[in-house]
Amino acid sequence: MHTNEQIITEKLHDLWSDFKGNDAEWTRATFCALEEIGNQLGYKSLYSNKCGGPGEWLWDFVWIEHDPTSQNIMALPLVVESEWTTSNVQYDFEKLIVSRAQLRLIIFQAQSKEQADQEISKCRNRSALFRGDPAKYLAACWIYGESNQHSVLESWFVQQNKIM
Repeated sequence: MHTNEQIITEKLHDLWSDFKGNDAEWTRATFCALEEIGNQLGYKSLYSNKCGGPGEWLWDFVWIEHDPTSQNIMALPLVVESEWTTSNVQYDFEKLIVSRAQLRLIIFQAQSKEQADQEISKCRNRSALFRGDPAKYLAACWIYGESNQHSVLESWFVQQNKIM
């Protein structure tokens, strides 16, 4: 059985491997892929293009699990923040840290593997400093500045301020 993290990782890797388009198209395709996964798992997806306006619901993308009777929110299986560059990754990552989602995904693009690794390392360190619930994180980065464009996907779990 695949975890949500594995399903997302495989889907993004496949999507990004062949993707040709601008930043807005890349984001839209990524969010549509996440929505498709969420639909298969029975979750409602919210994101700016889906919500019909320039804003989003708290995060760039969210899976929501509702109580079937009351329609109250029961859980957030996934929250996502997405950046086209590395300039605001840490600011957006802090939004993920304070969420209570089961899986917290930061998506960004970087010019090099070294730059991606530096940002992911900063995210890992920030997540370990936060005194909150145990949390599962996933970082997905598209490396666009190298001759061999590719994705970098890394996950980690934080419990009691320790990265597992």
